[in-house]
Amino acid sequence: MLDSATPSIARERPTTYTLAVDALLCALLILSCFITIPLGPVPFTLQTAVMVVIVLLRRPRDVALITGAYLLMGTVGLPVFSGMSAGIVRASTGFLVGFLVGGVAASALRQTLAKVLMRAAAKETENASANAPENVPENASASAPVASSAKA
Repeated sequence: MLDSATPSIARERPTTYTLAVDALLCALLILSCFITIPLGPVPFTLQTAVMVVIVLLRRPRDVALITGAYLLMGTVGLPVFSGMSAGIVRASTGFLVGFLVGGVAASALRQTLAKVLMRAAAKETENASANAPENVPENASASAPVASSAKA
C-alpha cells in the first residue's frame, strides 16, 4: 500500500481516456513513418513533428510510455520505423533513443515552466490587487480639479 510520503504522481492510476489518447498518439507516431524523404543514411520523416505534438500534449510519464511502446514494437520486429523497417541496430538508432530521452526531458521542462509561469502570474495578480487603492470613487476623474487654460 502506498503511504502519504509517496509522491502523488506515483499514486495516480491512468484512466481509460489517458490510455486511449496515449495509444492513439503512439499509432500516429507509427503512421508518420510512411512520410519519408530519403536524405542519406538517416531519412527525414514526419515523426519529429509528431514527437513535438506528443511533448506538448502529454506529461513526461505519458511521453515515456508512448515512445517506449513505439521503440519496443520496433525492437521486437514490427515494421514501425522509417521505410517500414524493424530492428534497433541501424543508422538512426541514436535518433530513436533520442525520441525517448529528449521527449521526456522536453515534456518535463514544459511542465516545470508552466508551473513557474503560473506561480509568477498568480504573484503578479496578488501584488496588483494589494497595491490597488481600496476606496476609490467610481467617478474619480470627474471629481479631480481641472486646470483652467484661460489666462486672466
